[in-house]
Amino acid sequence: MININEITANFFLVGCSIRHIDISNDLVFLNGNEKIQLEIGVKPVYQGVKNNKHSGTIKMRIDIYAERKDDPEQKASICTTIEGVFSAPEEMEEGQFMQMVAINGAAALYSIARGKIEAITSNSFASGKIEIPFVNFLDYYKREQ
Repeated sequence: MININEITANFFLVGCSIRHIDISNDLVFLNGNEKIQLEIGVKPVYQGVKNNKHSGTIKMRIDIYAERKDDPEQKASICTTIEGVFSAPEEMEEGQFMQMVAINGAAALYSIARGKIEAITSNSFASGKIEIPFVNFLDYYKREQ
């Protein structure tokens, strides 16, 4: 076992919020007979140094499309943008900070978004919910280049 205090990152989530959400729904029930498509876009931005701390943001757009396999007219879409703000001490190199924002920040923000999307969809259908899979953000950035 490793003492977690020896490997903690000097990197912090300041806060996050849903900036936009749009739901269109013609489905009443989710029963596993749906085709689900997921699209994601991630944009990390360096904000500079403020109060002796690096500051950076991530805007993440997650679009989910679901349609009944046996009746494509029955469908739903959830399009959401979530934004997170991250910080680290000024002593950290800017490149290292932005790498942490891009990878660790995106993973943290995506995990928060997963929970919110699950809660929203569980309240949007008479039964069922949409659970989105985990994402490997190293692979995401490789594909985006």
